[in-house]
Amino acid sequence: MKTPLLKLATINLFLFLSFITPVNGQEKATSVIPDHVFGEWHHTGNNHRFDGFLIHPGFIESGYKTFMYTTIENPEKDHYQISGKDINNNTITVQLHIRSRDTIEIKKENNTINTYIKAKTPKGGTYISKAEIPDMIKGEWYTTDLKNHLEFNITSDQLKFKDKTYSIEEAVLLDSGDKAQYRFVAKNKDEYWLFYFKNWSDGFLQIGFNGKYGDLYKAKKEYPNERIDDLDAFISSTFPKTLRGNWLKTDGSNLWSHSFYYNHAIIDKAKWDYKSVKKKGKWFVITLQNNGAEKMVYAKVNKDHTVSFGPSKKELTICSLTKTNDGGYKPPHDLPYTEENLFTIDSATYSGIIKGYNNKTDKKTGMIYVNNVFTGNQEPFLVKINDDGSFTIKFPLYYPQEIYVRFPENSSSIRVAPGKETWQLINSNKEDEGFFAGDCAQLNTDLSSLHKLRQGNRQYYQLVENIQNYTPDIYKEKCIAIYQSQAEILDSIMNERFISKKAKQVARLNLSYGLYENILSYDMYRRDKNAPKIDSTYLDFLNPEIYNNKLAAVAGSYSSFLNRIRFSNGIRGGKRIMIQHPEIIELAAILKNKGIELTEDEKELLELEKAYKKENAIALKKREDFNQSNEEILKKYRNKLTALIQKTPKDKHEDLFKSLKTDSYLIYAKEAGVTFSEEEIAIQKASRNLLNQEEQRKLTQYHQDEQLNKGKEAFYNKYQEHRRAYAMDLLKQEYIKQFHNFFKDKSTWMEDLLTMQTISGPINEELTPISDKSLQNYSGKIHDSYLKQYLNYENERTKAKIAVNQNNQGYTVHDTPTTEADKIFEAIISKYQGKVVYVDFWATWCAPCRSGIKRIKPLKEELKDKDIAFVYITNHTSPKTTWNNMIPEIKGEHYRVSEDEWNFLASKFNISGIPHYTLVDKQGTVVKTKISLGQSNDALKALFEKHL
Repeated sequence: MKTPLLKLATINLFLFLSFITPVNGQEKATSVIPDHVFGEWHHTGNNHRFDGFLIHPGFIESGYKTFMYTTIENPEKDHYQISGKDINNNTITVQLHIRSRDTIEIKKENNTINTYIKAKTPKGGTYISKAEIPDMIKGEWYTTDLKNHLEFNITSDQLKFKDKTYSIEEAVLLDSGDKAQYRFVAKNKDEYWLFYFKNWSDGFLQIGFNGKYGDLYKAKKEYPNERIDDLDAFISSTFPKTLRGNWLKTDGSNLWSHSFYYNHAIIDKAKWDYKSVKKKGKWFVITLQNNGAEKMVYAKVNKDHTVSFGPSKKELTICSLTKTNDGGYKPPHDLPYTEENLFTIDSATYSGIIKGYNNKTDKKTGMIYVNNVFTGNQEPFLVKINDDGSFTIKFPLYYPQEIYVRFPENSSSIRVAPGKETWQLINSNKEDEGFFAGDCAQLNTDLSSLHKLRQGNRQYYQLVENIQNYTPDIYKEKCIAIYQSQAEILDSIMNERFISKKAKQVARLNLSYGLYENILSYDMYRRDKNAPKIDSTYLDFLNPEIYNNKLAAVAGSYSSFLNRIRFSNGIRGGKRIMIQHPEIIELAAILKNKGIELTEDEKELLELEKAYKKENAIALKKREDFNQSNEEILKKYRNKLTALIQKTPKDKHEDLFKSLKTDSYLIYAKEAGVTFSEEEIAIQKASRNLLNQEEQRKLTQYHQDEQLNKGKEAFYNKYQEHRRAYAMDLLKQEYIKQFHNFFKDKSTWMEDLLTMQTISGPINEELTPISDKSLQNYSGKIHDSYLKQYLNYENERTKAKIAVNQNNQGYTVHDTPTTEADKIFEAIISKYQGKVVYVDFWATWCAPCRSGIKRIKPLKEELKDKDIAFVYITNHTSPKTTWNNMIPEIKGEHYRVSEDEWNFLASKFNISGIPHYTLVDKQGTVVKTKISLGQSNDALKALFEKHL
């Protein structure tokens, strides 16, 4: 017999289980989730075509994976908790809130809640019938991993994937042109897949599934394992198939030896044509030719499928198409980096060949990006590709490091060293594939094989996505956990096979300083106002050993680590440095020191200012002392006042400013949701009442003298570059003082590096060399002898660069058209009728502006023969000398407008910050008021071509 308590427990258990529904298949899901929820959903906060997902009766999509339903809970009306599992037993938990038939909120795992709206199709997509599935993706498709497995067989109704046959439930065409791809929803019983078919060409197809972007497949087993343009030539080639491929040494080094393809060979860092191939018993004798030179290669196929190659039968190297694990390999001169002679002033050479490069394409350049820990900047260098796919570039380099390389259809990170050559055969985008020669071959080969470590990057990205859920200490713990898992993977790889000592050293340093960088990034990613801020105690894990390790410069993560340290709240103590530009008396003294003579009107203005200061010295001292003693409270008050002004409609600004003299502005504050503390209000009242009536009258009378104010404005405008230079120098001095105070007992090396970046960064980036006197002064703040030498070198290099740039072509400086300020844009654009005009509103001091200009440099080279004008507009805030030094490196049409003209342009295009990009078509019509920041060059090119 059940007791009342047991009955109650039974009822509660029944009620609990009643909203947890085990789900096995589509029928169960449709019985729990309303029908209108199934379909495509688009993210409300982004227009990117991948920011949507599919809720299907049989699964929920996440990261291009299908998670089949396992349980669906319905704890309350319109709220569902969904659990799912993909084909590899990965699980997901999704919280779904139905706000309306067309709007839902989704929270995946511990991610933030996102709002989605119902859509008829995926973004940029169109549903197609099975009859519309194109023939080019039908048929058999084989893997290109040397195994030649038949993995797909596709018809109009079904596809066979590995050992299972799936019905095609629906097909969608996404995008068009070069970016077109087809998405299939495929089903086998209760198992679902999403397949993406893209980048097809004659005999080749890329297929993405289970979250992967897509592997390359071939239509026939005998086709090559990489995409080629001339399949007929491949099929008719008589070069022996047993000798084709990218051959690696089997001695344990896994170094690339050479490559034989159906139509040419790449040996000794050069491309060779076949002259003849003869078979003599067990031997192949291959004769190669290159611009009149000949080379003989002997080859013998061994029983284990390796091949012995050499210039003679007695000089042979055994090679394989796959890597050899031999932990016992011991190469000569296998030494790690040492601090001795680590830093130098030299150059490096990066060269190579892009296999299969199509010289008929308009993409004839690439870019390399080189970080510099001494300036804190990243320097880009344009690489020109020759018709045969070869390239070479020599560039300044000061220590061994990682550089980022971007070519058409390929991007990678490689290692270079001063005075050394790195040569690369660029064959594909496979993570673990690296074919290198030259001085850094072993290092690059080893590091390219450590692709498993990149899993840590994905883990960290996921951590950052959920950073709002973590306090600084919990976030730090999670960063350490990711690092530890990566360190274990690295150790296991090193135990399995040979890794050179330099590669081990670089990999370990990269992991370590990557960890420190990640920990220090908390403030950068957790930007909400109420987030806990890190302070100096958060940096306790950083010890002198970490700070003083000069060898860390070889790690790819070191530049970012330095950046995080330099701008860390822990070092700055949460204080913002406030610098005032010099006023008339101080500015006059600066000009006098520079030998600049004032005009008679300017001298009169100076005397008036001196008289004002002398006559009102007591009142001015009272004001200065009050502001200094109440600095923090006044700062908070000003910040809130700024917020109030921003939130108050413009038509009420005049009344608001009048009310600041009384407490009636608090009415506006209450309406705007801005709250001033009692202390802030009290200090503001005390500030208003600080001076007696006569003192206040004299100060007000002087500052409201219209004629005097016009004279001051003209004086400041005339010498604005000198004012800004002096203020920037003061700002540098304050930063340097902060670094000294923080590091004086910890690390002179770290203090020196950050001081160097503060001084030499603007010299390099803004092309503004400093005077000999300033150079001597700054050098005195640096301890390290090499860094002193480098500072002088960077200053002289910049001077030389400016001189060389004066001979550059491709840029034009225009006088701003003489017209009314509100018609200035039309006057500028009228010069380019018949061209698409890309307008860049920028400034010399704006780092994102400079970065954007550098990023599109290869695109401008690619489009140089098209009807496109690149117009650059800046204003008075760009110092004229700096602007004149910089623009010879920026091909295009340049304009420097007045403050009023800029204000009209800012109003016309709603420019709230720079860079700001605008597009005008051939007819002179503005077709894009604001082009989104961060657009890839390919996306920009497509936008331009749309209007050509």
